[in-house]
Amino acid sequence: MKLVIGIDVSKEKLDLSVFNGERHKMLSLRNEPRSIKTMLKDYRNSNTDLLFVMEATGVYHLQLATILYEYGFKVSVVNPLIIKRFSQMKMMRAKTDSVDARLIAAYGYEQKVQLFNPRSKEQQKIIKILKAVDIFCSFGRKTAILS
Repeated sequence: MKLVIGIDVSKEKLDLSVFNGERHKMLSLRNEPRSIKTMLKDYRNSNTDLLFVMEATGVYHLQLATILYEYGFKVSVVNPLIIKRFSQMKMMRAKTDSVDARLIAAYGYEQKVQLFNPRSKEQQKIIKILKAVDIFCSFGRKTAILS
């Protein structure tokens, strides 16, 4: 049995849609490691073909995707533009977190997705440093423009 869990990720919470190809079961939990690990207990020993799918959301999805990957689950992180185009194809207009989770689950169920493979700890540190440098440099440019 194939099961796809579509996840709409935000800073504070996760909206999940557990989709078996026919029905969606909706869940919501806080976006924190403890809540995520508690939720995973239900799926840890599952005999189903299980896939977690989420949109790339800046930095908010990384913690979840990494935890899922480390627990041995199949994870896919999808470009938000792809999900937007999928919703347009399905002629869906409502824009709520639970509708987005359902849409992401349907996308993962219907489409072939690329699996997530996290960057090494060293690569993650370099990316954080580069982002900090970029923010610092753009702050400096704005200050120079205002002067």
